[in-house]
Amino acid sequence: MEKKLLEYKISKCPICGEEHIYSLVLLDKTKNNNVLLFGVSPAAQTEVLFLCKKDNSPFTKKVTVPPESDILGIATDSEIEEIKRIKDLKSVNNEFSNWVQSSRRVAFDFCKNMLTTSVASIPIYYAMIKFIENHSVEKYLLIIPPILLLLLLAICIFTIGIYPTLKLIHESSFQEFRNNRLRRLSFLSNFGTIIYLTSIVYSVILFTYMLIL
Repeated sequence: MEKKLLEYKISKCPICGEEHIYSLVLLDKTKNNNVLLFGVSPAAQTEVLFLCKKDNSPFTKKVTVPPESDILGIATDSEIEEIKRIKDLKSVNNEFSNWVQSSRRVAFDFCKNMLTTSVASIPIYYAMIKFIENHSVEKYLLIIPPILLLLLLAICIFTIGIYPTLKLIHESSFQEFRNNRLRRLSFLSNFGTIIYLTSIVYSVILFTYMLIL
């Protein structure tokens, strides 16, 4: 069971006639093993003690209680801060858990996408050679091969990064295995990206120089 905040609006206060909004403390008793039913019981109501926000005069009003919940009363400032703090903490924990579960997938997908990009750059390499041959600047053909070598090296690095590893491990050593795998993915993705970007920068500089001749 956990405490939640329920915003409740009274359109017309019986004391001052003005509109007031209150924060009620709700004790949620919902269980995780909910059962699917065709019918539901009518919503229960409970009488809650309110205080007029204008002169603090007390009055009572019946409030509909959400299913599997109890209304404990009007929330104090400290209760509001505590409930919001716990809610924010749970949100952070859930986000952290999602990051932990998806971190390897992010690195794996990045290596896979970069592998596809590197392979797709090979035809551009041959188009570069064709361009140079057509413009009778054969002396630059000696400069072109390193670009292909860089692309092939990047392809090999990204392939190694996504290549599956078969290893017999125990549950107690899984964390260490996972950490090593993530460090390996991080190193290979960074190294492969540097190699690929180097080939791209090299190609841009070379083409720019040839075009201004």
